[in-house]
Amino acid sequence: MHKIYSLLSKKAQAYVETMELKEVLNILFFINNENFTRRDKEKLIAVHETILEYNTKEDIKEIRSPKEAYDFLKPKFIGNEQEEFHAIFLNTKKELSIQKWFSKAQQILVL
Repeated sequence: MHKIYSLLSKKAQAYVETMELKEVLNILFFINNENFTRRDKEKLIAVHETILEYNTKEDIKEIRSPKEAYDFLKPKFIGNEQEEFHAIFLNTKKELSIQKWFSKAQQILVL
């Protein structure tokens, strides 16, 4: 976290000194926090978006194990404060055919 830590103002550095990166990059944590300057917030948002972009594995065509499914979906949950429901559908060759996101507010009909 040292390099990200060095991007922040002195006040923000002192505030996050003992925190884990996941906590610091939680948008809901820093966006309304007075310990971060406007520039700190812009930098943290940029870092958050870069991590999401880097970790998104949209090029996955085949999922052969629960671990691979987890690795595929994990980036979509970074920084979420509330539970979400995602479903991935595979064909008989274990190839990704559909990815569906259901908002927490939607009702899900199971047949």
